[in-house]
Amino acid sequence: MTIAEANYPFDIGIKQLCVQKGMKQKYLAEQIGCSEQALCDIMAGRRLIKACEIPRFAKVLGVTIDQIEAAGLYISKKETEPSLSTLQPLKINQV
Repeated sequence: MTIAEANYPFDIGIKQLCVQKGMKQKYLAEQIGCSEQALCDIMAGRRLIKACEIPRFAKVLGVTIDQIEAAGLYISKKETEPSLSTLQPLKINQV
């Protein structure tokens, strides 16, 4: 299993939700307590998402863990690897 496979679908969901909310990766990294490079590595499949980071991602993004997963699965049905130019806003019920 590759790192990208292990991070799936959370990495894709986090990307989608950042785009939807207009959140910069630098801000997200600061809020969850990791470096911007570490977040970039997660999104590129070079670093595993730590289990303790997933709830922090959810809190900062203002969604549940299930909503991050659902966003990643929704995008994955449409394409293999989303790019920032192809991501579309996704309506998610707020907690």
